[in-house]
Amino acid sequence: MTRQSDTQENGFWSARLILSLVLTAAALIFVFSNVHSVPIIFFGITLTLPMWIWFAVLLAVGITIGWMRPGSRRQRPRGRR
Repeated sequence: MTRQSDTQENGFWSARLILSLVLTAAALIFVFSNVHSVPIIFFGITLTLPMWIWFAVLLAVGITIGWMRPGSRRQRPRGRR
């Protein structure tokens, strides 16, 4: 028995696709509505950059931390495809 993807099972507009589109739109609206520059003091160093760059940096840090955690990824049982 093979597992079909969500789009094949439920048509093109699966719940996963709709949720990802809504979250992407919300994230883009949030980022582009916060374009003014803000100062950040980190270890005594003051950096002034647009807020969306800080959000992008924090996103990259979060993705990196999640990627580095060994238990965060699902593993398939051996012998199954």
